[in-house]
Amino acid sequence: MLTGFGTVNDPVAWDRLTPRQKLKYRNLRRWWYAPVYFMATYFWKRGFLDGRPGFIHAMFKFAYFFEIRAKILEAETVSLNSAIATITNQRSRA
Repeated sequence: MLTGFGTVNDPVAWDRLTPRQKLKYRNLRRWWYAPVYFMATYFWKRGFLDGRPGFIHAMFKFAYFFEIRAKILEAETVSLNSAIATITNQRSRA
């Protein structure tokens, strides 16, 4: 996970978040967050009453959170791969 000022691991920034924001940032990595957010937007917030625009809005929210999760997983994979490469290079030099 990313560290530094203004990130989730920054206790000062974390304390300024609302409970709703904390819930969102805690669950962004979970596979179920995008589909649940779609259902919450479309059904619980009654997006279906808006017809097609409500459905499109819910789908865009689904796509947004799906892409955010993909970017988080990609960043973690790149970070992990670079750490493995560093360890491998250090062992080969020794």
